[in-house]
Amino acid sequence: EGLCAIQKRHGIDALSDTCKIFPRVIFKTERGFEMALTYACKTAAKTLKNKNMVEFYQDPRDFDHPDLHGQYGRIGDVLERKKQGKTNYFDVEALLIDIMQFKEINMDTRLILTGIVIDKLKDGDIQSIRKYLQNLDDSLITQLMSIPSQPVFMMKLVKEAVDKRIFSRIIEADMTQLIKMAYAGLQLLDQPEIAEEKVQRFLAAYNKYYKPNIDDISHVYENYFVNFIFSKKYYTHKYMDAYFLMMFFYILIRFFAVCICLAEERNVDEDMIVEVISAIERSIGHNATYYQDVLRMIKEGGYHRLPYVISLVNL
Repeated sequence: EGLCAIQKRHGIDALSDTCKIFPRVIFKTERGFEMALTYACKTAAKTLKNKNMVEFYQDPRDFDHPDLHGQYGRIGDVLERKKQGKTNYFDVEALLIDIMQFKEINMDTRLILTGIVIDKLKDGDIQSIRKYLQNLDDSLITQLMSIPSQPVFMMKLVKEAVDKRIFSRIIEADMTQLIKMAYAGLQLLDQPEIAEEKVQRFLAAYNKYYKPNIDDISHVYENYFVNFIFSKKYYTHKYMDAYFLMMFFYILIRFFAVCICLAEERNVDEDMIVEVISAIERSIGHNATYYQDVLRMIKEGGYHRLPYVISLVNL
């Protein structure tokens, strides 16, 4: 029935507070209660298939659970946000969600625009940033999109994440299968150095099975990133750190999706992307300690400059 043994035998009251909250990520803010999801829950992950724009509700009826307030995150008033250096946080959140739901441009361009905005946030002037985006011409985007791709370093980044055992904290069956596929099955990450032959095999699969079908899966990524933003990652982390985390997950999801395409010789589709996202989230995506580990790895590896991140997105 989808229930754990404790809940099935003793009822919901026997669950820990953490389990009662799952798969919800709840924050109490001056605007009210705000809830996002963790896609470690397979049922929650199915909502990623929704092709309509994400809708937001304030204080839904019967939503408050006072006995679980200790499990809610908090975003304080203007004075508290000012101490965090994020006085305009809610404006930033709204702007990032607007960019992510701007369907007129492809997902990679939306991610690059997000990076440009985050890079300019050190000035803290949201109105100037919105004006800048309105006057942004295609030449800058074209210039950024033309930054040479770095598939070798992209695969190296994934390999470092696995080799440093970042995944070992909460490994589960589906994630284990993906890692085995990349290492033993396809032998893409089985050597200390990423050989050119392996890169070309990966790119061939990307161009044959993944790239021609990007439009069929962009709504899944859009929903995933909107949820990432609304789950307050950009409040609980430095703006640029949150962006690097978001890009890392994108690279990770795309890499393992292409691995499945190559292994099974089939096109990418929304079910595949949702399965990969759910596997990653169940293993690592909702682990706060993991975020610090991956940020440390990104900075130690020199991956934390915006042009470099864009080169990892471009394939």
